[in-house]
Amino acid sequence: MVLALVAPACRGDTPAAPLGADQGRTRQAEGPGGEAGHGPARAEPRPVACSGPACATFLVAELPTERGIALALGGGFAYVGALYDDAIFRVPLQPGATPSVLYRSPGADVTGIEVRGDALRWASSATGAIYEAPITGAGPIRVVADGLPGIWGFASSERAIYWADFSGSAPGMVWKQATEGGPSTGLGKDPSSRMAVSLLLDGPDGDVLYSERTARVMRVPTAGGAPTVWAELGGRRQGAGLAGDDTHVYVATLFANDVMRIDRRTGTVEIFVQGEHTPNAIAVDATTVYWVDYASPVALRGRRK
Repeated sequence: MVLALVAPACRGDTPAAPLGADQGRTRQAEGPGGEAGHGPARAEPRPVACSGPACATFLVAELPTERGIALALGGGFAYVGALYDDAIFRVPLQPGATPSVLYRSPGADVTGIEVRGDALRWASSATGAIYEAPITGAGPIRVVADGLPGIWGFASSERAIYWADFSGSAPGMVWKQATEGGPSTGLGKDPSSRMAVSLLLDGPDGDVLYSERTARVMRVPTAGGAPTVWAELGGRRQGAGLAGDDTHVYVATLFANDVMRIDRRTGTVEIFVQGEHTPNAIAVDATTVYWVDYASPVALRGRRK
């Protein structure tokens, strides 16, 4: 395994030694796990104006696992990954759905999932690898990237895979590995970041947006460079899962129990859903925002946009 850093992005930081397998499997539920925010609390964003049945949150399904971590949508189904589990769950996108196990991952701790055409990709933080298999569940499973210690979320383009370093050689770093393989290159790490969690590509050739379990959503160029603050979530929230459509970016805030919405054009931050139970992973389709509760119970929920 070779990891290379883009020098300007690191600002002189020296990466820590890689963590062992037990250290990398951080138990998030026992505490926030990272700083709840940076500096003084910001002004509280306003809730999205909405009334009527369309504003109601609905339950899709509860899942038989311990910690909900990853979520992707495709073909009328949700695909869910979990910490301390090797199951890839498939859930029909309808209230009262029954989950099924689509695959058993070669590595446990499924921390990221992505639908790419007729294939499903997922990351295992236990093995530091990304796997791919047909979305039908017919197999086989193959490795598309490895040597990714401490990986959490990831996002793929035609040319590269971008991945978040949650607990590896440089926690808080966003890495890039070419599609054809080879060493990963560090794009950037803010000196105050303790971990990188979820990634979102801002267009085919845009920057990478990422969360870091603080009240900030960060941005870093795909060519590498110093990360900048793209949005502030307000209060003492902890950004976890990220998802986006053409007009907004949605952020699950885990222990703050809110789902936030950020206007891509104006940068306005609003509370999309308030008072949920540990929303963690998040995904959107044309009409609905879906999220997975982290624990007690792990549940897939949704609300129309």
